[in-house]
Amino acid sequence: MALIPATFLVFSPIFYGQQMDTHDKAKAQMYTFLDRVQLEGYLTTQDESQMYDAFEKIGAPIVDIEGPRESQGASRVLRSSNVNDSLITMKITCLPDTHNGLKIGSLVGAADPEDYYIYLRGSVISERVNP
Repeated sequence: MALIPATFLVFSPIFYGQQMDTHDKAKAQMYTFLDRVQLEGYLTTQDESQMYDAFEKIGAPIVDIEGPRESQGASRVLRSSNVNDSLITMKITCLPDTHNGLKIGSLVGAADPEDYYIYLRGSVISERVNP
């Protein structure tokens, strides 16, 4: 009977550490692409494709991207004297691969691992001067 709590106490920190590592990698990827967005004024189609591939490689496929994107027909955000007009905010939602993790939390009533999303958000000021 003591095996279940002991198993949870041993493997839960390992799974949590794995998820935090995935979150850190996803955050680093987001900032990499935010630098590109800052120069371009929006997320280009090519950069968006590379972003999907990069997140796929770290085990956190993208579910949704909010922000100005070329593929959605958005116009470039240009640099202006008003900072609020030049601000670009990106929100990324990704679903980490949990099949590599341990689903031991279900033994103590934890939510389904498939419902676990990583939400990332970042803002930059556009450096793009001309369209």
